[in-house]
Amino acid sequence: MERQRVNVVQITGLAGVVGAALLALASVRVAMQALSLVLIVLAAARAFLPRDRALAVRSRGFDAVLLAALGVALGYLSFSPDL
Repeated sequence: MERQRVNVVQITGLAGVVGAALLALASVRVAMQALSLVLIVLAAARAFLPRDRALAVRSRGFDAVLLAALGVALGYLSFSPDL
């Protein structure tokens, strides 16, 4: 049986989700801000890390753009003072 390696993107994503869940106990706004930053970091990791270090399901460009768009949208909503 071949053992699968855990890669950087999986570890970063898991840490971001767990961190956001813990931060949500104190402030949902801060948790969403942290999650948006994690999504942007994941987009950069997917765009620039070699293929064997990043989770590859779809094309690199699609993954990077989708993660960045989600991070920017969530960041816009969570960093805006009036929303």
